[in-house]
Amino acid sequence: MMVIWGWRSHKCGHQTIEGVCPACHAQNLVFTRFVRVFDIFWIPVFPFEKHDHVGCESCGSSYYSENFPGAQEARREGKAPWWSFLGAFIIAGIVALGMFSACQSEAKIHAFKKNPSPGKYFVFKSNDPDLSRHPYVFAKIDHMDGEKMTIGTSALAYSSLSDATRDAKKKSDDLLDSHMQEVMLEDFQKMNIKDVS
Repeated sequence: MMVIWGWRSHKCGHQTIEGVCPACHAQNLVFTRFVRVFDIFWIPVFPFEKHDHVGCESCGSSYYSENFPGAQEARREGKAPWWSFLGAFIIAGIVALGMFSACQSEAKIHAFKKNPSPGKYFVFKSNDPDLSRHPYVFAKIDHMDGEKMTIGTSALAYSSLSDATRDAKKKSDDLLDSHMQEVMLEDFQKMNIKDVS
């Protein structure tokens, strides 16, 4: 994936200040502040540099703002605009959403392990060394009898969790192996379950 990044300068302050232009002696000075913002895909992520100057609107001359007392107060007032942090807000939101989703998924798996029910499909990661390249398997709880349950596992093993989850969500008995396995509830609760459909 290609990432487009860079930085741009944006005007964030423009105001008339007191002072005299050294070139034309007019009292028509304007303080202008720019903020340089780091962008990803043209979305501002955070500001990292401010620069400013004083210009004369009569003759067009431009000066460093340090030479003008009126610019010092304008500099204190000039802040980076809120939108210059927009990308940082978006990134923080995506991270928070991901964390919330992971917590919800973990809670769902924990509840399923405590109270499994027949007919439910789930995906687990096998510890079988023969399946190290394709460790993900989905299964269906066929029926339960006290502390015992009968499960049917998928006829295929998957290299990625997303592929196993996709097929588990189809809830098709045609994708299950014809051999059923009897599993104790205690052993079921120790399984490395990754998703519940």
